[in-house]
Amino acid sequence: MPSFPNNPRILKAKLISYETFSGIANSIQLVAFSKLKKLKKKINSRFISLRFVKTFLKNYYNSNIDTTEKYCLIIFFTADKSCCGSINNPIISCTIDMLTTLKSSGSIVSIIPIGKKGYNLLRKKYRREMTNQIVDLDLDMNYWVLSYILLEQIFKIKYTNCYLFFAQFINNYFQEIVFVKFPSFNSFFSSIISDGRSSNLILDIFLDKNLEDKTFLIDFYSFFVSLILLDSFEESEYSQLGAKVKTMELAIQNVNETIILLRTRYNKSRQAIITNEIIEILNASVAILE
Repeated sequence: MPSFPNNPRILKAKLISYETFSGIANSIQLVAFSKLKKLKKKINSRFISLRFVKTFLKNYYNSNIDTTEKYCLIIFFTADKSCCGSINNPIISCTIDMLTTLKSSGSIVSIIPIGKKGYNLLRKKYRREMTNQIVDLDLDMNYWVLSYILLEQIFKIKYTNCYLFFAQFINNYFQEIVFVKFPSFNSFFSSIISDGRSSNLILDIFLDKNLEDKTFLIDFYSFFVSLILLDSFEESEYSQLGAKVKTMELAIQNVNETIILLRTRYNKSRQAIITNEIIEILNASVAILE
């Protein structure tokens, strides 16, 4: 708890500034709650499509790191907004760990940072690995558009598997750092024509009827990758809002404790001055009567 002087004027000025800050923090928290509701509706509206994509990935690819692959792509999402250090730090740490693991095994790694924070932190050490970046997330751009732009960049990069790092919203007090693995189109095509692929009746019927139509397979691949990217963008935004709500709640709690302390100190200091003035008046009155 900070220390304050006993001057009532200074205490009153501090009290007003802390009360103003408390009001601003409450406003930020309410706006974040409002955005969370809207974003939750968007994410829930794609539940069926995402479930299909996740089922597909579960049957054809697991989330383990394959250190035997020669070409890898890493995409990681960092938050440029304030109050998001709890998200950025573990994502950067996980990305560096994976980069170190893959490079030590001889893999050629390409990375695409999403957000200025990640780009600025890794650009000096991993400039050669950075093939593209999306850093202007402050612009009012639709995530569908960003997903399409990112998908076009991915198609230009040579890789076997891509790893996505982003923060997934669990609740207002917890955001989990997850990574999703998906194949390049060539790896995807090789896996679906392989005899040793994992069996799933619905997916097998759906894909086997269209194996000869490569245009369909490209469109199907583009659809599920763009949906994964869109989900990553929105989950990252979702987590940033959750982190902001949590930070503002802690800030409000701390500032309210400080306001109580300030108000108590201000009242005591003011009362002490009033008491001294009354005593001086009484002393003067007694002196005049004598």
